[in-house]
Amino acid sequence: MTMTMERPIVATLFSNQDDWDSRTLLEPIVDRLVGLDHSGWRDQFAADGFTHGQVELLDSIVQKWTKQIDKDSLAEKLATVADLEDAALCDEVLVPWMEKISNDELNSSIQQAQFPVPLDAFCYTAGQLGHIIYAALAFEAMARHLQQEPSLDWSMSPEQIEQGVSLAEAGIAEDVKTWPIY
Repeated sequence: MTMTMERPIVATLFSNQDDWDSRTLLEPIVDRLVGLDHSGWRDQFAADGFTHGQVELLDSIVQKWTKQIDKDSLAEKLATVADLEDAALCDEVLVPWMEKISNDELNSSIQQAQFPVPLDAFCYTAGQLGHIIYAALAFEAMARHLQQEPSLDWSMSPEQIEQGVSLAEAGIAEDVKTWPIY
């Protein structure tokens, strides 16, 4: 799935589509960065000279950008994927969905912020988009799993209800004996 998120980021960084040498050099870096967890990003930002304020600014830019993403359409599209374990089938849905996400304002905001390493900012953003995608995939997988499980029958016969009431009443009587006197 990381490869899916990596493609639009690399495409964004290079306006010249024929610059394959640069893409080949950057793809492993982008792949590593996009996959960082919170601790990894904290270390990466510190190593690349980001201040606390710059990290907060980047977070606010990313939050503003992710709020405009149509997550409902992602859920609808994932519901049409026959096998969520098949990366190629997921890519058929995810790549066109991602291509519809507007990056213009995001790119402009990142460039205006003049972060010490803009590639970090782009990859961090891709990682946040990845979290959205993975959450949608996990939710769809859980929903399918729940649909496949037989539903539990919680209905009770009148005899079972009567037996439960008598057990509860007997328990209450025993429990009352241990209550403090007020």
